[in-house]
Amino acid sequence: MDLLKSEHELDLYDGKWRIRTRNKHIPPQYIAATAKVKNTIINEGCVIEGTLNNCVLSTEIHVEEGAYMENCVILSKVIVKPGAKIFNAIIMEDVVIEENTVIGSFEADKVFLVTKEQVVTE
Repeated sequence: MDLLKSEHELDLYDGKWRIRTRNKHIPPQYIAATAKVKNTIINEGCVIEGTLNNCVLSTEIHVEEGAYMENCVILSKVIVKPGAKIFNAIIMEDVVIEENTVIGSFEADKVFLVTKEQVVTE
């Protein structure tokens, strides 16, 4: 989440400090006309149709139209269905957030860990 701040120590664009990783050869991210994205890092293979505010997304994530996420870190291959509202969460890989699911709140001072089996608050 520190990468979302305007000033931080790590410059992803510094040519002298390379990030070495294996490319998955997946398509670039797609941000639909219905999407609203603010202060968010979106990785390749993502399809964004909903609203993201202050989030970091790994690869191959689908945020469907009508979904809202704020202050979240989302790992690979997550699907967020319409009407879902998620605040202050870390979502593990391969999780499907069903329609109209609410996790956390804007006022919550906790971070919610979301796995396939459960939502952990501490």
